[in-house]
Formats: sequence, C-alpha cells, structure tokens
Amino acid sequence: MSEAIEDDEVFEHSLYHFLQWLEILIMQPKEASEIWGNYNVAWEIVDDLKQDGNSIVSSISSYLTTQQKQEVLNFLLSLETIPQEILVSATTVESNIAAMSHSCWNEYRESAQKLLKVLDSSAARNREYFS
Repeated sequence: MSEAIEDDEVFEHSLYHFLQWLEILIMQPKEASEIWGNYNVAWEIVDDLKQDGNSIVSSISSYLTTQQKQEVLNFLLSLETIPQEILVSATTVESNIAAMSHSCWNEYRESAQKLLKVLDSSAARNREYFS
C-alpha cells in the first residue's frame, strides 16, 4: 500500500519548484534553454509556474503571508498576457532561444526577480525544510 503524501510535503515541493522556475525565468535565454533541455522552454516555464504557483497559494499547509500570496497571484495573472505565439512547441536550440528572447520576457524577468525578494523569508524556510 502506498503512503499518502502529506499536505505540508506537497506544499514544500511546490514552493521549491516554483522558486526554481522563477530562478530559471530570470536567466538569459540561452542559459534558461540549456537548463531546461531545449524542449518547449517558454511553454513549460509558464505552465509549471502556474501549476506550482496555484498550489502554493491554495495549500492548507501554506505558510506564505497574505502579501506573498497576493504577489504570487498577481504574477500568475500577469503570465496571461504573454503572447501565445511564443508558447508553441519548440524542440530545437534555436527555436527555444528565440522564444525566450522575445521582448516580453524582460518585464517577467524583472517581476520574477522582485517576487523572489518578496518570497525570501519563505524560501529560507523551504531551504531549511530540505536540509
């Protein structure tokens, strides 16, 4: 019989991944694409940010402050304005770098950097959880 994953463990893993995706988002296009393996980088980052972001704000085990939750929700909402033409299937190095080089990413890189600062105290607690 398999063990059920506890809510706090799900939250911690979702927060860990959300923070990772933010860190990848702020990288330069070539670096982000290489780390992601040059496969649907733009779409995968956005999709994973949404999934893990929604998880960390809705989790009953969340220790994010009200302000942190609101900042995450605002960031997730802003992702809806990314042009759909850059969120298409990309399987080559060139196509992924091109998608991540779109000028719209500049504002998201800035927003992600600010969000990482807002989440700093929760990120420290999350690192402690995994140490």
